[in-house]
Amino acid sequence: MSIIAEFEAKDLDSTTWKDFENLFLKYGGVQGGCWCMYYHRTGGTPGKTAEERTEKNHMDIHDLVLSGRNRSVLVYHDGEAIASAQYGTSEELPRPGNGRNYRSLQLPVPENKLWRITCFFVHKEYRRKGVAKFALGEILKRIESMGGGTVEAFPVKDFQSNSVWFGLVSMYKDMGFHTVAQIGKDTYLMRKEI
Repeated sequence: MSIIAEFEAKDLDSTTWKDFENLFLKYGGVQGGCWCMYYHRTGGTPGKTAEERTEKNHMDIHDLVLSGRNRSVLVYHDGEAIASAQYGTSEELPRPGNGRNYRSLQLPVPENKLWRITCFFVHKEYRRKGVAKFALGEILKRIESMGGGTVEAFPVKDFQSNSVWFGLVSMYKDMGFHTVAQIGKDTYLMRKEI
């Protein structure tokens, strides 16, 4: 049996917060203590030291989750959270749209809702086993159930990228996304209509 068949997805909310927190605490809040807050913000993270910024991110994501203002999918295997994938509307995740390369595209505003998929984090023992692709499929199901719209993502070409948390271009292509533009050295803007 495929390991993918053994995955389960749950929404990140007050009932699954501790699972998410335990996963991220194992990795120091992930990616410099971000706690998946970076794309929620339009500017820098308050705090003078790395520890202060990490704790601020930890508390802020906690508040967003408990107030229902963060959308993420948790992936479980054998009852343990092994991955997280974040998505939301462009209003909920404004930062990608504020980047110089993105703005230079001067894309028309979609007629329907604009969704963004920003971050994947997978426990190191489960990497390159289809976990992120499974999470992406679960995100797309949730977006469709909420009326759909234009879904955009910012994947990279390969695992050598510093920004691999966006996922890979090949994964998105497999899920029906098309490339809109290259917006960085190895980062692409991809979209799909749901």
